[in-house]
Amino acid sequence: TSIETADEDIIGKLLLPTFNRKVHKILRVRFADDEPIMFDKTFISYHLCPVLEKDDLENGSLYRILIDKLHLPLDHANITYQAVLVGKDASKHLKCPIGSPAIFIERLTFLKNGIPIELSLGVARADRFKLSEQAKINPKGSFREEVRVFLEKEWAKVIQKIKIKYLIS
Repeated sequence: TSIETADEDIIGKLLLPTFNRKVHKILRVRFADDEPIMFDKTFISYHLCPVLEKDDLENGSLYRILIDKLHLPLDHANITYQAVLVGKDASKHLKCPIGSPAIFIERLTFLKNGIPIELSLGVARADRFKLSEQAKINPKGSFREEVRVFLEKEWAKVIQKIKIKYLIS
């Protein structure tokens, strides 16, 4: 982990105050069956969370630390998935060729008062990534149709490598 001054994009998403534009930056590679499947960069508002120990992060869940140890009232996260191709930086961490199909995952996590505290930008290998979701049926008899349509149409394009720009290089 490191403490850095956020760029304009991160400042805007985390709504960082002018008096403190610093963030904790955490780089992680996630593994499944000893293979790297996801590389993510996480940014946490320093002014809301001035203490974050590296040892805690290596041995536990980030959210457990934020909730249990730092007593931050996490509430919800907005998550966006996008079809991309692996860029140079992600390729190195995921041990796959540049241009391989991938899923870009952006997660913005909010406290109960509506203030964003965490921004995570991840690249997951499309050949190793699987998304599962439990969907509640609403009274009209439908469920998250947009998720099904996205999975069927957009991710199929990634596998075929159709004109997708690099999001992380």
